[in-house]
Amino acid sequence: MNNHPIIDVFSMIHPLSAESKEDFASIIHFHSSPKNTMLLDFGKRATTFFYIKKGLARAFYNRDGVEVTFYFAIDGHFIGGVPSMFNGKPSQIAIQLIEQSEIYAFSYEDFDACCLRHHDLERAARKLSTMIILSVQEDLESLRFYSAHERYLMVEKRHPGIFNRCPLKYIASYIGTSQVSLSRIRAGVQ
Repeated sequence: MNNHPIIDVFSMIHPLSAESKEDFASIIHFHSSPKNTMLLDFGKRATTFFYIKKGLARAFYNRDGVEVTFYFAIDGHFIGGVPSMFNGKPSQIAIQLIEQSEIYAFSYEDFDACCLRHHDLERAARKLSTMIILSVQEDLESLRFYSAHERYLMVEKRHPGIFNRCPLKYIASYIGTSQVSLSRIRAGVQ
């Protein structure tokens, strides 16, 4: 069995049996995709989880013609259209690669079936989901309670190097400020 970074992540969260690893590995597919590839388009039903081994992706809404970025997946992070996967409805979000990326992907349906067969994998998935929920909660709190400058510092800490890899307009949108304000923050002007 080939090692997959995804399996390593799950195994760090909760030990997996050899059988679980082998079954999980059988549903994971690797591909390399160019910059600007859409992993999920608006209005399409999400069916796949993605793990960005190397690269950068963003999830965003389109509100009245304005793109609002709300999540980044950078080197070693997961991304997917979770609400659409769970409710079966067309996605309200889109997912776009910001740079050439190496991606592992697996379908939600196959993963769910795998979890039904392997409770250790299910437990790891539950723990990972909890970690993601806590991270999203932190993001929500930062938008409510922290200044744009503090949110900028949080992004820098959570995603080292992102400012050299991602257009500033996406980062400004993510931290809830204008591109001009972000430039001032970066220049040290408050």
